[in-house]
Formats: sequence, structure tokens, C-alpha cells
Amino acid sequence: MAEVLIIGNGAAGRRAAETIRKGAPSASILMVTDEPCPFYPRPKLSLGFMSGEIKKEDLFLKPDFYSRNAVSLVFGRVERVDAGARTARILGGSLLSYSYLIFAAGAVANKPRWPGSELDGVVTLRTLADAEDIIRRSEGQSRIVVAGAGILGVEAAEALCKRGANVSLLVRGGKDKVGAPALKPDQAENRCDSMIKNGVNVELDDEVERFEGSDGRLERVVTKCGAEILTGLAIATIGASPDLSYLEGSGIKTARGIVVDSELRTSSETAFAAGDCAELSGESVEKQQYGSPYMNAMKQGEYAGGRIAELLNE
Repeated sequence: MAEVLIIGNGAAGRRAAETIRKGAPSASILMVTDEPCPFYPRPKLSLGFMSGEIKKEDLFLKPDFYSRNAVSLVFGRVERVDAGARTARILGGSLLSYSYLIFAAGAVANKPRWPGSELDGVVTLRTLADAEDIIRRSEGQSRIVVAGAGILGVEAAEALCKRGANVSLLVRGGKDKVGAPALKPDQAENRCDSMIKNGVNVELDDEVERFEGSDGRLERVVTKCGAEILTGLAIATIGASPDLSYLEGSGIKTARGIVVDSELRTSSETAFAAGDCAELSGESVEKQQYGSPYMNAMKQGEYAGGRIAELLNE
């Protein structure tokens, strides 16, 4: 049995573990991750790794984090949580018991729903495995389409262009929508001009109508403006949402995410949530919003970890 179980090995989970270790030096901490590797900063996938400027081995920050903080790391996917029994079951594995739980699993990429999205070659970008798959698929492509011009789509298009790829970025709007809402309108327009100058084909006021192919493989992207772009690789960067499937019947209240109060406590007295998987409302929004999603994850993880450390010391 672990005194603290943390589901997720991202920014929120690691900061929570670090904070608990400082506040409760003797507490047993168990962390579960569904990625087969230690922690890496997710933004670096599109800001260095995909362009070839950062090597894979340089992605992983402070791999001795777990030993230094006496955190037991388990590779596996949680398939069910029972808040009443204070247990979590690993897919195909063991049943874990806990005294306190922190949900810090982040979010998963939204799957595209355009016709033809099931074709091989229509992919999303969220994890290291996704980025490696995109790099592999990009080799030999005469054109790559990025559908979704938020900041991740912008960075992915720029990264692949740096690798020498011919990239088309579909923007549902004008220049002021490039990188929105992370970029303000004037910043977006400047970024758009810079992308065009550096070789990205920025297709304004256009978006995917459907994907077409044969034998289950993508061959072209048809846009709402009637363009047909021949390609075997289309990257959908259309946001991310928490995966809540493992919480059905758990006793944990969910809506768009895991519902928390201003203390980041869930509907279970012994469970907290931080980062992208936590849904804030009312006064919790004002108290627990710190800026960018990455900063939110760090600060909320620290806060949740601090609260649990206090509870352990009572």
C-alpha cells in the first residue's frame, strides 16, 4: 500500500511528488505512468525534437528524479479507480491501494471526426510516441498537412519545415488566428508572416472537408475551399481533453474533466486532481489559474502535493 498514489508522470505529478517529499519526508509515494519512459517536457516535442534540434536522449529531464525523491515509478495504464475502497487497478496487472490519491494524468489528443479520419496516415500529436511516428511517416512525403492552427499546429508545421518537409498549415480564419489563443492578434500575424518567409504553406480561411484514400491509406486531403492536397500524412492538432473512461463507477465526479473545488479536492475526500485533467469552476478558477497550461500543471501539482503533505502530518 502507498500512502500517496499519483496517476500521471507529467509536470503536475512530478511537482506534486516533489512537494510531498519535502513536506512529508517518510511518506511512501507511488507514481503510475502510461508512457514507457521517464518524464519529458511535452512542449519540447514540437520545440526541438521534431525539428531534429534535440536528440531523444536529451528530452528526459533529471532521470534521477525518482531515486532522489524516493518515488516508485510503475509503467502501466490505470483501468479502474474505486474511491470508496481507495484502490486503483492497473490494466492486466495488480491492484494498488492508497491513502491519498492525486490525479495528474493530463489529457489526450482530440481525435479528428472529419470523414476519412480512420485512414492510416491521419494522426495526432501529444506524446513522444506520436512525435516519433510522425517523424517516421514524414520521410518521403511530398507534402504534409497540419490541420489545426493553434500553437501546437504552428510549432509542428515549423518543426517539420525545418526538417526539410513541404508543409501546408490549414488555418480556419485569417492571419490573426495563427497560434490563437496563445498568441495575441498582432503576434499571430507576425508569426504567420515568419512562417511563410521560412517556407510553410499557410492556407488561410480554409480547413479540412474530408480525407480520401484507398486500401485504408490516406492519399489526399480535400479542403472546404475545394483544394485537393496529395499527401500520405495529415496531422490533426485540434486540442486535447482528459481521458475519463477509467473513472466510470469510481465515485469520482466528472464533467469535462475531474471536478475539483478551490482546494483541488475531488468529490472524494482523499483524492485531488491537478493540471489538464482537473476541471475548475467558480472560485477555484480564480484561485488555481496561473497562466499557461504548463504553469497551471506545475502550480496546481505543488498545491495538491502541499495539501496532502499537511494531511499526512496531522
